[in-house]
Amino acid sequence: MDKPEFQSGVDRGNNKGNNKGNNNNNGNNKDSNQARSKNRNEKSSSDKAVFANTPSRPRSSLSESITTRDERLLDKAIRGAKRDKARRIDSYIEKWKDSSSSDLSKALSQQGVRIQVDQFRGLAAKARSYRKLAKGWKLNKQADEDEVTALTKLLWDTLCPDVFRYDELTDAIAEGYAKLETTDESSVTRLERTKSDGPELAAAKTWLPWWPTLRDYAKDKGYNSVQQLDEDFIRAMGVGVVSAKVNATNEEPYSYADDSDSYPEGGMTKTQIADWLLDLEMVLGNQAARDNSWAEKRLEYVCEVYQSLTGSGDEFLFQIRQAEGETLFLLKRLDEGDAVYERLIRDFPNDAWSYIGWGDEYSPEFWKDRGVVDVAKSRSIYTRGLSSVTDERDAIEDRLRMLDSAGK
Repeated sequence: MDKPEFQSGVDRGNNKGNNKGNNNNNGNNKDSNQARSKNRNEKSSSDKAVFANTPSRPRSSLSESITTRDERLLDKAIRGAKRDKARRIDSYIEKWKDSSSSDLSKALSQQGVRIQVDQFRGLAAKARSYRKLAKGWKLNKQADEDEVTALTKLLWDTLCPDVFRYDELTDAIAEGYAKLETTDESSVTRLERTKSDGPELAAAKTWLPWWPTLRDYAKDKGYNSVQQLDEDFIRAMGVGVVSAKVNATNEEPYSYADDSDSYPEGGMTKTQIADWLLDLEMVLGNQAARDNSWAEKRLEYVCEVYQSLTGSGDEFLFQIRQAEGETLFLLKRLDEGDAVYERLIRDFPNDAWSYIGWGDEYSPEFWKDRGVVDVAKSRSIYTRGLSSVTDERDAIEDRLRMLDSAGK
């Protein structure tokens, strides 16, 4: 059945606070700190792939690249098949869209699905995906799975529009990643040199409206960590146990086999929501560096993420909090930005990147167009880091050498 093309977390390049692949350590501070130490690479002003929010330095596309011809052809074929299936489902939605719930139920019954309204609501709440719900029905041999998917969606829309489902969110996320994909590196470079309406802006516009939906769902469920959302997502979009007794014969019209090793379709990982939230932060950061209105949006977003998901692991929260500090500097709210970095150092005193991120805000080697350069303060922050940290001291020393080589 139709599933959105939904990639795993994007390649962040050599950015500060690289979180790729480490969100499953949420709640384990030691592992999180080791993950940061392992994944944050050295960088200089000549790096090809660097942190998104430095306007004077180009960066690679966020989307994962498909490097070989065979991979590109296979990916194109898979996408084509998914598009064809989606079009068939859309055609059935168009056919049935004006039908009553009674007519939709009858149509499902003809396909082999016999279920009452209250049972449908209960299953919908458990499934949290009309695609998953449709995939689980026990159907007649001649049933049309695409039509069943369309009927399930429309019946959900009619009977329980208030019940949260992941389908539209995953579609929007997939759409955003698709917009980021490019095989033309020069187009990425041009995007970074201009303020034109490029793929990252398109992704930001596609993704940002969905954050309030996810935020409110997390609140309703009592979730306070991205790990809980990841686990909820894997249960909803992967394979899990959802079943209901329908009549006196105890026939189950809907069931999934329990498979604890299963993952959502499309090669997704258990950290998918965490990766997407951080990817959204980064595309917002690129726009924030060019436009204060986007800086305000990014600031609101990262503050809400932090407030909503305070139980997340150190690695995730570190990147979100650092983004808050960077955005405050973009908005020339330096005192507030300094305060955010001071709190980062208080909470992560042995993390070199607490000091590097802050020192970079004042360094002439970074943010050249922002006009808040303070060489003495930058040097002081880097030096403060050297007196406190034991790991990744070389990264701080590199920053000091940049200042020295520039004659500052």
